[in-house]
Amino acid sequence: GDTDSIFLWNPTEEQLTKLQEWVSQRLGLEIEVDKEFTYVLFTGLKKNYIGRYVDGGIEIKGLVAKKRNTPEFLKQLFEELIEKLKSAKTPEDFIEFKNWLEAEVKGLYKSLKRKEVTLDKLAFKVGLTKRLEEYKKTKPPHIKAALQLKSYGHNVQEGDIIPYIKIKGRDGYKAIQLAKLYEIDPEKYIDIISSALSQLLGAFGVEWEDIIGVHRLRETTLQF
Repeated sequence: GDTDSIFLWNPTEEQLTKLQEWVSQRLGLEIEVDKEFTYVLFTGLKKNYIGRYVDGGIEIKGLVAKKRNTPEFLKQLFEELIEKLKSAKTPEDFIEFKNWLEAEVKGLYKSLKRKEVTLDKLAFKVGLTKRLEEYKKTKPPHIKAALQLKSYGHNVQEGDIIPYIKIKGRDGYKAIQLAKLYEIDPEKYIDIISSALSQLLGAFGVEWEDIIGVHRLRETTLQF
């Protein structure tokens, strides 16, 4: 949870009341129940988890795939992941979900290695918050891509959304309008998947090495 909160596993109303009274008497603080989950998937990182509310809603904390400029291929996987978690209720459901997730990530890994994912699903999309001429010192990827477009005669203005692709070579990035599928760097996209999902996979006892072909098992951290 947040810095000023704790997770409690299946407490009774009596236990909650006693805890509130103890905190009030000993610490002079008032505490209350803020959220109630049917389950929580802890990834092992601070403020990084997925929880399912009793009404079926899902809360996501800190996961990379939630970010706005996430490529479409990963965003689609994450949206499907969330929908499946909404309906998961029993240990058997989670075993089925774990098998599905592992298969999906393995399939995506292979598709990226073979360069089978289309450019539009690989693109990062970031907006220009000021005129291109004002970016003088640091030039993040979307600015480099915008400069590429300008050099080819494209009109680039403040407020434009610049889609770009990660490619091999010194530049490392290219505007999607100028890129070809064979230019992409699969390893850079595989690193994105690993960064976004390895902690979540780990919560189910699946290591990233399992995805790329080296199998190890460890205890899961899922609690019912």
